[in-house]
Amino acid sequence: MTDATSRCTSRETSGPTWRSRSKSAIFLQHRFRSYNLAINFHVPKDRLISDPSFWYLIMCLDLARMGSRDPLFLVSSEDMHRHASPRLVGDTWHFGFHASMSPDSKDHWRPSQVAAKDLGNRVLQLLTEPRLRMAPSDATVQELSRLEHLVWVRRS
Repeated sequence: MTDATSRCTSRETSGPTWRSRSKSAIFLQHRFRSYNLAINFHVPKDRLISDPSFWYLIMCLDLARMGSRDPLFLVSSEDMHRHASPRLVGDTWHFGFHASMSPDSKDHWRPSQVAAKDLGNRVLQLLTEPRLRMAPSDATVQELSRLEHLVWVRRS
């Protein structure tokens, strides 16, 4: 598993803002009739952020093509922290994201599937949702600014 290595920050927080942390794997598990993406990660308890404007981008990297494999999964932090097998061990939250790559999947993560070519439009769609139209609080911006490997997106 790897994190995205890009980080963009902006002091100006007016208008809709969307943030993403990427998680990726380089292989898929083959179970039953489909391939499954499994990613385990952990977050220190004092760094866990569940906010409507904070999302995870989950993907399988195809090393032969040097790109991602469809589908990608765009998951709100609230949904991820609630449904990705959360376990608190000491001062650290452990998560296990396990999703079918099948477009016909019936698992919890199916609504989060997005084709790589549609990702930009999906993010723009999220920015128009009412819960993201308000500027984030200064406390939220400060907390998110401490995270590594974070991508900030906002409409100009």
